[in-house]
Amino acid sequence: MTAQETQHPRTVRAVFASHQGTEGAGFPITRPFPTRTLPMVDPFLLLDEMGPYEFGPGQGVGAPDHPHRGFETVTYMLEGRFEHRDSAGNHGILGPGDVQWMTAGAGVVHSETPEKDFNAAGGRLHGLQLWVNLPADQKMIEPRYQDTPGSAIPVVDLPDGAGTVKVIAGEAEGEGAVIDTRTPIQYLHFTLQPGKRHTQAVPAGHNGFVYTLSGRGAAAGTDVPPQHLGILTDGDRLELAAGDEPWSVLLITGRPLDEPVARWGPFVMNTEAQVQQALDDFRAGRLGRIQAPERHRVLVVAKEDELDALVAGLHAAGHDVQGTSDPASAERRIRAGVEAVVLADHPHRRRLSMLATSTGSHVLDAPDADDAAGADLDARLRALWG
Repeated sequence: MTAQETQHPRTVRAVFASHQGTEGAGFPITRPFPTRTLPMVDPFLLLDEMGPYEFGPGQGVGAPDHPHRGFETVTYMLEGRFEHRDSAGNHGILGPGDVQWMTAGAGVVHSETPEKDFNAAGGRLHGLQLWVNLPADQKMIEPRYQDTPGSAIPVVDLPDGAGTVKVIAGEAEGEGAVIDTRTPIQYLHFTLQPGKRHTQAVPAGHNGFVYTLSGRGAAAGTDVPPQHLGILTDGDRLELAAGDEPWSVLLITGRPLDEPVARWGPFVMNTEAQVQQALDDFRAGRLGRIQAPERHRVLVVAKEDELDALVAGLHAAGHDVQGTSDPASAERRIRAGVEAVVLADHPHRRRLSMLATSTGSHVLDAPDADDAAGADLDARLRALWG
């Protein structure tokens, strides 16, 4: 019997559509899991496609200060620039193609927001975040980061001009990843050319799925449309075939932990008692807090025809400024935490002022764009912090 005859091809057991929603301070996400029909794909807890979305000057949003314990987050940027900070003093910026593999372990308070200069200019944001469970004996390990620039991540040309594969974790075509994982994982990003096929070796015994970012293609003969996820059966190889346009698709597999999972929001443990302990530790401040950045966060709320000038003026004066004309977005951002709220003429000015005051934010009125963009408002803001 030949080696080819002993191979066991994988197939697609089921295809799931993603759900649309928002996360953090209100950025749009597409989520294939967790859902009621697909709670997890052990050892994977969550997959979010962040955006893509276009935003105007100051209008980008992310996920301000929030805790994590008991698992890992993997952030893969496709477009735009994200900035992260945490309660251990870590700080970095992720650009297109970069990957951050954060092991939360015993716990950190973390923030992920559009990088301040990128946010001030406006642009397009697109990325992915994967949550990977940690085994019980590693849930309380010391947190660590692996911030890996896109230039260091292997991209391999596939045979016969089929396309390329980016090796984020595991290996493909004899090329191993530079990122170290605590759970054996394969995380590959394929771009297949129209009409091309590729058969990828996959570790037997891993749970796995494919997720289409764009284009059309089939995994083991089953179509997986954009923003759909295909759950794979077991096996040691998978055939991928692009349709009549380039197919951008993720192939992600991991060795299952087969352990009890107790989860509440950003805490993933093995028992409810451990989750309650994580909550108690967070509320008591034992996970720490993120120190204020060099530039204080300022939110401008104004009508659309005034917003760009207000944001540009405050950014030029050196402030870390966000802006919105949408009252729902303003409310989410105020609740997420900003140091000051500048309220220009706006229909919801009174309600937002009361909310900002109740959360401890400073409130400043800006009668018109010229006032807000000029030295007077800048001086008033700086006076708040000495």
